[in-house]
Amino acid sequence: WFGPSDFKVPDCTIDFRVGGRYKICMLSPDGINYWVAGEYLVIEPPERLEFTWQRFQDDGLVWCSNIVRLRFEPSGINKTKFTLHQAMFETADECNNHRFGWTQCLERLQSFVNQVKNYL
Repeated sequence: WFGPSDFKVPDCTIDFRVGGRYKICMLSPDGINYWVAGEYLVIEPPERLEFTWQRFQDDGLVWCSNIVRLRFEPSGINKTKFTLHQAMFETADECNNHRFGWTQCLERLQSFVNQVKNYL
């Protein structure tokens, strides 16, 4: 489910602990590898997760470097308010591209969760 629509994840390494690192390859439909990597800064289950975010291509050129903050708050019965904040971006286009990618990623996650619920 991770990544924009129609992307695949052929490679993923995660060391999920504060100070641990992750590295994920997202393969676009046209065959381009987009890599993201970073370090986990804060892990406070079930409320908070923060990590650095660096996006680069196979050639090693870094396109983006910032921090992602995720918040999870109870919201009624069996519901959670989810907030994603990523900053700072150098341009409005870069910000909009990330918003578009995260939106598609979260839509894919919702579809995955719905499929899993059907099996329970």
